[in-house]
Amino acid sequence: MLTGYSANLPNDTLLDMGVLFRTISAVSTKIGVTQGAPDFDPGVEEADIQFDGMRCSLKGLQRRVGFKPMIKGTIIEFGPTATGKQVQVIEPGSSEATVGAVTTTTPKAAGLLYASGDYLTDFRLIFQRANGLFVAIYFPIAKATKWSMKGVDKAEAQISIEIEAIGDPTADLGVAPYLIEHRTALPA
Repeated sequence: MLTGYSANLPNDTLLDMGVLFRTISAVSTKIGVTQGAPDFDPGVEEADIQFDGMRCSLKGLQRRVGFKPMIKGTIIEFGPTATGKQVQVIEPGSSEATVGAVTTTTPKAAGLLYASGDYLTDFRLIFQRANGLFVAIYFPIAKATKWSMKGVDKAEAQISIEIEAIGDPTADLGVAPYLIEHRTALPA
């Protein structure tokens, strides 16, 4: 009988939803829990060396030319919820001011280049595996490219997000801007 199942399958499946983490100054913060299954696309771009009469891709003439890794999904809670500064986590370059009983988050103005502090750092989408271990999609540098909120009658609001991995110009520009981690524990 031909199947895709292996003896390790029950231990290697990813369970339930994912949890978004961000690490700042060696402290990991849970940003939110996904509702349903989030999508991860490594966004690999490839190109072939072209020649006259080429009919198909040929071994040895292909190469990776770029990456645009994305995590897309819906979260139902995002934070740090203890402080209520949810929007500031995914609104790059925003600032915050409190006057009296009102705290206002002001988005970054259009036309300004992103500064180092405007990016999400050490960003992870973590899943628990059936064997109790974890697997994570890790973006050393990332930014929220899109987000929106939708109210749901008699339920928690849904926040749609798109997070893109960003390359580091001080590193090797050919290196993928994401990693896949197999972890024995959650970030501290």
